[in-house]
Amino acid sequence: MDEFQYVSIKTFAQGNFNDLVLTSNNKGSVFVKSQVANYIFRPQELHDVCVYDFFSNYKTSRSKKGNNGTVTMEFHEDHPSYDNLYLVEREKLAVPCVNYLDFPDTKKFGGTCINAADISHLGTNAPELFYMEQYATVACVLFCPFLI
Repeated sequence: MDEFQYVSIKTFAQGNFNDLVLTSNNKGSVFVKSQVANYIFRPQELHDVCVYDFFSNYKTSRSKKGNNGTVTMEFHEDHPSYDNLYLVEREKLAVPCVNYLDFPDTKKFGGTCINAADISHLGTNAPELFYMEQYATVACVLFCPFLI
């Protein structure tokens, strides 16, 4: 069975770094979950990994020992759950699922691909350029590694 990882790209693209969710385990320990924090405070050896690959290849674990003896990695010390959440490489790749509503509606800029030849006739304050930039930002957040 394929695994899926739902990713809210809108929270990344809008710079909303407050997607924190308080949760607890079956022992009553409370911890914070945050996709944004997991990516932003990822281990240094993963700084060249984009959001899409990060959620496709890695998952969080509350145990320092990964499943089947896999090695866990520690998040940066600024991660809200630094002391009790670890990162482990997935045994099976997950398919990151992105909601199409996280992307701006392409009708707002003509419903076409963003092409320099197509936009050369637009003025610098054209509203279409704003929506094209938003669309490109979301795409870059998915596929271009970044640090905050």
